Amino acid sequence: MKAPRLVIVRHLGEKAVALDDYFRQLGWCVKIAEDGANARKLANRAQAVVLPVGGRCESGFLTCAKLVAAQPDVRVVLIGPADEEQERFALFAGAAAYVTDAMPMAEVARLIVGE
Repeated sequence: MKAPRLVIVRHLGEKAVALDDYFRQLGWCVKIAEDGANARKLANRAQAVVLPVGGRCESGFLTCAKLVAAQPDVRVVLIGPADEEQERFALFAGAAAYVTDAMPMAEVARLIVGE
């Protein structure tokens, strides 16, 4: 059985590094994307994709909507500030979860996995 795949956008900074380390220790295959467009390319056969709400060429919301439309089974998690409006928009765009920057790593990991 192949290891589950996770795609993380590098723009998440320290959170990307922490998620990369955490999921590699769990045996996941982790791919780091430069931006949303690259994340969409790397998301083939991925179980989850983690995106920031902001982006270089397009917002994380738009990238999320495109990913979910193309791959309905992929679990997209958006990370951003504690903001109810952004959280509602993330869910509207098709995100499985919205994570705040201050959320503990264990909680973030649980939401990425879908538990």
